[in-house]
Amino acid sequence: MKKPNFILITADQLRWDCLGCAGRADLRTPNIDALAGHGVRFTQAIGAGADCLAGRVAMLMGRNPCDGGGPAAAWPADAAAGSLAGVLRGAGYLTAAVGKTHLSVAEDAGFEVLQRAEQDGGKEDDYARWLEGQGQADRIGAWARMTAPGAYRNSYGAMRSNLGERFHVTTWTGNCAVRFFQNAREPFFIWVSFARPSPPYDPPAPWSE
Repeated sequence: MKKPNFILITADQLRWDCLGCAGRADLRTPNIDALAGHGVRFTQAIGAGADCLAGRVAMLMGRNPCDGGGPAAAWPADAAAGSLAGVLRGAGYLTAAVGKTHLSVAEDAGFEVLQRAEQDGGKEDDYARWLEGQGQADRIGAWARMTAPGAYRNSYGAMRSNLGERFHVTTWTGNCAVRFFQNAREPFFIWVSFARPSPPYDPPAPWSE
């Protein structure tokens, strides 16, 4: 019997009620609505932790984020063996993660392929290296990493991105996922982790309008 592929899609700080499928007529989320329409919506699900790292650990490890010494300050030492990705990798799956992960290396949580968009300015950030190679700089992201200067703070972190749409982190993450789907061997598990709408709130034009 052929093993199924698994795709986990997350969007950092996306409120449950900010979706068309949740009844918000003033918001247009057609792709998420389509997924909901062909699947099951868990309308009473509650996250294991308010902090995004705690939520990621709980989701991929299947454990309370407070287990092991605090609210998931880092991935636990046994993450590679005990995570969803680690278990599937042991069952012959190709495992991948693209986007925002809070991982230092792929093996930390059982991933063979890792393309990160942490936007922390670190040298391990694949998106940052790609952006630099395109001759671009994320000015809003750089402000967000600093002690926010007046313009950023006074706007509540909501500013139009200086990047064109094709250079934005959301586009990059989606494109990485598409390329994976086009070339991956099966069976596979991929975690597609969008960094937005977590701050900074920086849609590019024309979406900023």
